Amino acid sequence: MKPLLIVPRDGKQSEYRRKKLDGLEKEIHRLYYDDKLTQREIANRFEVGEATLSRFFQQQGWTSRFERRGLPKRKFESDDERREASKERRRETQRRIREFRVSIFGTKCDICDVETKGERHKLAIHRKDGSEHHKEALWRKEFLSNLNKKEWAPLCIPCHRGTHWLMKMANKDYDYIKSQRKLVSGTSKETLKSLTREDYEKPITGSFVRESAKEVRKSLFGEICHFCGEIEEGKKMVIHRKDGRPHESRILASTKYLRNLNPDDWVALCNKCHRQVTWARDTLGMIWNDLGLEKCK
Repeated sequence: MKPLLIVPRDGKQSEYRRKKLDGLEKEIHRLYYDDKLTQREIANRFEVGEATLSRFFQQQGWTSRFERRGLPKRKFESDDERREASKERRRETQRRIREFRVSIFGTKCDICDVETKGERHKLAIHRKDGSEHHKEALWRKEFLSNLNKKEWAPLCIPCHRGTHWLMKMANKDYDYIKSQRKLVSGTSKETLKSLTREDYEKPITGSFVRESAKEVRKSLFGEICHFCGEIEEGKKMVIHRKDGRPHESRILASTKYLRNLNPDDWVALCNKCHRQVTWARDTLGMIWNDLGLEKCK
């Protein structure tokens, strides 16, 4: 834990913070002019505000790198033009950082090998041990330059969500999750025979004469997710077939066919857990028993 800084309450907080930079003139000069770090990155490194660092530069008489190149200082005719220029600078900075990330991690997902193209299809940089980290740090050149590449993995958005879900719900590590892509030969949606109404001719779960389909679903599967125990307010729980076999939607929408279901073959899931279970089946080839997930308490 960092030591607590006692800041005086006499209206001189900014002067107090500037004193933290005393004696660091040479290092800050090197970081800004030689290592090409931005003032924001330098301010984050020394835990001061950007305004404090800007005043420090003024005290030292330092000019910006653009002025040192002899580039004229841009003048704006209106506030709208100034704001638009600021947005353009941020977009340009994000573009350079995105190119830098690509140079380190490439453009392919580490699990499904799908190549992402375009700005909308960005790769998420996942920490393999699952520990928490600041998302903003992964968009800073200083942090990216010093990280250990072996501790991180580029993942597409579906694989990133599914990996976090398996690590949290099933306590699986990243190496195990990645290995399932090649080692586990599970059933896929294309190779399974679709279920039809003819598969449910004889009643199994008893007669529900007066109850509606909603009441039958509730009595058979409950109202909470099998895994996370959450209730989807305003949304209908997904009734998932454990073996992954596709089926007609009418089977789960009619009392006539609901009463013919075997509850042991089906499970109620929230939309989030259902999405991740489907991802594990289709992407990793994991069947229901491979997940090793226990019912919520």
